[in-house]
Amino acid sequence: MEKIAVKRVAVAAETITIVLVLVMCGLVVPLLLRGQTTVFAQNAQFLIGPMVNCALIVAAIRFKRIWSTLGIVCLPSALAIAGGMFLAIGNIYLLFMVPFIWLGNLALVMTFRYLRIRSARNYITVAACAVVTKALIIFGGFAILFAAGAISPGPAAMMWNTMGVYQLITATVGAFLAFGILYMYARRKKHL
Repeated sequence: MEKIAVKRVAVAAETITIVLVLVMCGLVVPLLLRGQTTVFAQNAQFLIGPMVNCALIVAAIRFKRIWSTLGIVCLPSALAIAGGMFLAIGNIYLLFMVPFIWLGNLALVMTFRYLRIRSARNYITVAACAVVTKALIIFGGFAILFAAGAISPGPAAMMWNTMGVYQLITATVGAFLAFGILYMYARRKKHL
């Protein structure tokens, strides 16, 4: 009975840690960078994206219930909106992308849950499938909105890499970070 209580506390601590990382990435970092024109501020996606993707992957593998991960799927974009990240960039069209970002995050989580947990596939294979799926969904959403005329050509030129190649890069880096964290969890579990 005591072991179960300790395990529940450990899972709750992990949940809180992941949520705090997402809050820091989605709300605090954009607020700190608002109005800055430094190279770091203009490329904040390369800091925020891997951390968010890492948190999504760790949540997908560590949380027992799918409902625990669904809130985390939507949280980064919702916090970015609340923090004014999309508006600070000066591109209102990014708001149209939010449902596709949610779907991409959900695809990342579900691919890891299904292929890694249920099918026990190799981590690298699962990561490659999940990263490509997420990037295709987000870029596909962008392409649909652009083709439908919802995004004008000027902002589309800015968003082209952000919704395609950058998604591949940040999700891949996030997968490698998550691998390190999951490896540490596994080593810790062996020593308990």
